[in-house]
Amino acid sequence: MTIDPSVLDEYRSVIGNDADAFIAEVLTIYLENTPLVMARLRQALAQRDVKMVGRHAHSLKGGSLSVGAGEMARLAEMIEEAARGGSLNGLGENMTALEQEFDALAVTMRAMAGLPPVD
Repeated sequence: MTIDPSVLDEYRSVIGNDADAFIAEVLTIYLENTPLVMARLRQALAQRDVKMVGRHAHSLKGGSLSVGAGEMARLAEMIEEAARGGSLNGLGENMTALEQEFDALAVTMRAMAGLPPVD
């Protein structure tokens, strides 16, 4: 679990003085939306809906890249590519790894965004 600091530094260089507030807002939105997208992805996997698996994995990949969550993006891309190839076999393990990565990231992101820890 790591967050690429260069992504956040890029926001700082573009936005300037208000960057930390912007980053906190972006991280908060990511923390709110990602569990919803992951739940939809898990449901699509259970339903063997290749198109929706690809769509939700693509969404996770993009959102993760925007906050510097490279491992999340990599895992989501693996799922997206498998769906694009028409195969969902064995993706349950990838989904579990994605969920575990998010759980670890969420702790760091909550602290970075100034949010209280989740019990």
